[in-house]
Amino acid sequence: MVRQLVQRSSSLKPVDFSMLFHALGTFGVHPGNQFLSELLNALPKQLPRCSAAELCSVLWGLGMMVSTPASQERPRLLPA
Repeated sequence: MVRQLVQRSSSLKPVDFSMLFHALGTFGVHPGNQFLSELLNALPKQLPRCSAAELCSVLWGLGMMVSTPASQERPRLLPA
C-alpha cells in the first residue's frame, strides 16, 4: 500500500498526506526508512497548501513513528 502511495505521491492532496501520516502514527506502523524517505521527499510540495490541521496531523503521525522505529515496528497486518 505504501509503495502505491509513493508512486502516486505527485497526485496526492495535502489532506491525503495528513491522513496517511496520521493513520501510520495511530497504528504505530513505520513504513520503513526507504518509503518514509520517499514520502518525506514528496511532502515539501504539499506544505504551502496544507491547513493548520493537516500540518498537525502530519507532525503528530511523524512523532508517533519516532516512538516506533523501523527496527522495532509492530507486526504488519499485510505482507509488504
